[in-house]
Amino acid sequence: LMREEHAYEMRALQEKSQSAVLESQLARAKLKVLEERVHGMAEKEVDLERRELEIIRGKQFLEESDWVYKKQLQVQSQRLDIEKKARRVAEHCRQAAETALLQLQAQHTSSSIISGAAAQVPEIFMPAKMPS
Repeated sequence: LMREEHAYEMRALQEKSQSAVLESQLARAKLKVLEERVHGMAEKEVDLERRELEIIRGKQFLEESDWVYKKQLQVQSQRLDIEKKARRVAEHCRQAAETALLQLQAQHTSSSIISGAAAQVPEIFMPAKMPS
């Protein structure tokens, strides 16, 4: 009877031991799964943060490109305004030069007419020359 009790106790201890080993293996497997999940989540989070940074950089690049483009348009607009003003000034100068030329030609013509007329007027109408 003692042997049977001892054998029974030994089997019970073996079963408890096997049960403890199986529970330990199950706990290790669960821990490993959790570690892999955490690792996977960390990788996904790092990947997500990397993609967010790429998006932010892309937006900054677009904003900077947009700013540069707007500045280029602004400079082109200012350049066109300056060219228009320069054309107006050049046209004004051309007209002023034509007017001055016409005035000079008119003065020259008037002087010629006056000189020609004076040559035809008798000396009595001319002021007397002072003897030197």
